[in-house]
Amino acid sequence: MKNERNLQTIENFVPAWKNAPDQVRIDGIISTYKETHRLTDNWPYYFDIGGVFIQLSKENQEKPEKIYIKDLIKKDGYPEKSEADIFNQLENWISKTTEGNAVWVSPPYPGKYPCSKIIFHQIAYEFGTLDKVILNSAVLFDAGKKDTLELVHELFPQTTNINNLEKLRSVLILPEDDMDFSLILNKISQLDKNVNYEGEQIPEDILIEKAVFISNLISSEVNPRSVAYEMHKIGLLGSFSISCPAFLHASTAFSELIFGFGIKDRFGSLRFSCPKCGGINTRPFGRLISMCQHCGANVRC
Repeated sequence: MKNERNLQTIENFVPAWKNAPDQVRIDGIISTYKETHRLTDNWPYYFDIGGVFIQLSKENQEKPEKIYIKDLIKKDGYPEKSEADIFNQLENWISKTTEGNAVWVSPPYPGKYPCSKIIFHQIAYEFGTLDKVILNSAVLFDAGKKDTLELVHELFPQTTNINNLEKLRSVLILPEDDMDFSLILNKISQLDKNVNYEGEQIPEDILIEKAVFISNLISSEVNPRSVAYEMHKIGLLGSFSISCPAFLHASTAFSELIFGFGIKDRFGSLRFSCPKCGGINTRPFGRLISMCQHCGANVRC
């Protein structure tokens, strides 16, 4: 079933995606696939003395550029001001903590967020360098206010004094014990049967191939509406709403944060040239690919 709102949102996204680096565009397409199919979306942040940042790799640049998130987020209006405060809480917690988890619950908001979102943050360390990394996972779900509050109270007893769902937007939850992520996802899926955290989905290598295909369409200046329909046709655009409204531009800070753009991992850049054909390959964070996505040559080393 086509979702006209999603088609319109993608049509509005295309001009910004066109002007973005390839990896930014591909990550955005993949994140859109996960969001509109109610799949868990994962992305990393990094941390140093300057704060929480993402890394953007550029052609002919020896080191990736650090982009500090505090320089990107909006601080005016609502709920942006509340979310900026949550980020400050998160960054302060990360600076003082060596290990642990934090949770943020974002309820629906008219005109901006059509459903609830729960984001998990876990402190980890980069293999080899021991640089601090924050692993993030976002789950979108539909549920009534009462059910959502009861779920949060059950999972995080320290929130039982909060009886207004909107007040949760300003609270960074610090679980008292280690989180059982699969248990939490299971309970969320009981509220919203469409949450697909362990069901069938497009295999990662095929997903990347499809995202690269759409990215190439955008680079080739194919009509934005046609791009949106093609994403729907090949299964990258589902029926569930995108969490930012159609009138928002894809280059906003929200999009940059949630997609985790341009990240490098312990294996190096997520974007690299094939030594045989020269085609640009992209791979998922923390995983290698064995074959070139263009000519099939062995690129594993």
